[in-house]
Amino acid sequence: MGGSWYLGEMRLAVSATFTAVLLLTGCSESPSAQSTRSMLEMDAGPVIPDGTVNLSTVGDLDPLVLGLWGARADRIWFAGGARARNGRLLARLDSGQIRRIPTPPGQSLWWVWGADEDTLYACGETGTMLASTAGVWRTQPTGLAPQTTLWGVWGANRADIWAVGGSISLGADKAILIRSQGDGRWTRIQDPAFPSDANFFKVWGSGPDDVHIVGEGGVAVHWNGERFTRTDAPTEATLFTVHGQPGGPVIAVGGVETGVAFRWSGTAWVDDDLPVGVPALNGVYVRSDGTAVAVGAR
Repeated sequence: MGGSWYLGEMRLAVSATFTAVLLLTGCSESPSAQSTRSMLEMDAGPVIPDGTVNLSTVGDLDPLVLGLWGARADRIWFAGGARARNGRLLARLDSGQIRRIPTPPGQSLWWVWGADEDTLYACGETGTMLASTAGVWRTQPTGLAPQTTLWGVWGANRADIWAVGGSISLGADKAILIRSQGDGRWTRIQDPAFPSDANFFKVWGSGPDDVHIVGEGGVAVHWNGERFTRTDAPTEATLFTVHGQPGGPVIAVGGVETGVAFRWSGTAWVDDDLPVGVPALNGVYVRSDGTAVAVGAR
């Protein structure tokens, strides 16, 4: 069953200012989702059909924030950067205070993800992969060309880490997937299901046998633990981000001028009926209760 999206506005002072937020409530038709529907009806709280979503200002970060991850609300990691040779940003919100984290110098980071609070990864431009163990961030060689950008990283567990990306340079490789067993070594994965002319932007899965990759032109690929299958969404718009919950909704969002959102049915991506006039969306997070929050332009 499709969800209901509610459009509001949020103001958050952390370098970039996201000026639109969408809240989704709803459920899939799978048997396991029946309890989710009841829980949503009881516990999702009041919907916000219009107006402002109240969020606290946590501090100023410069340069631009491009990704964040946290296992706890009071301990959040931020990744980003500026258009400069050494414009990399990595920072952490810890007990209400934001502080910059020392990293090897380099260009922008685009995403950060943690297996837990002690094992984290951040990826970005020039094919960069950083990993933190015991609080120290180190570069892990990926073997990728300098014009490569890794836009997303996610792991099924500490020993199964995925990263995706591509390049905006003419003639450079697109649809890049690399994978690690958590030992600091990365292997590029290539498959006939991958496009030759579209970049991958994000990867997320409910486990090692259920992984979604999304990217340019509505491109989507699914891994079932044995093989990759092309599962493109019914759109030519770019899909920027995918996220979900095991046994619950899985949502992909994107767009350039107009926002798009698609829900995974279990076999295909289905249009999830955004409100008219929603601008491009570049981030989505599905909470444990099945409620989704998406952010985007304007």
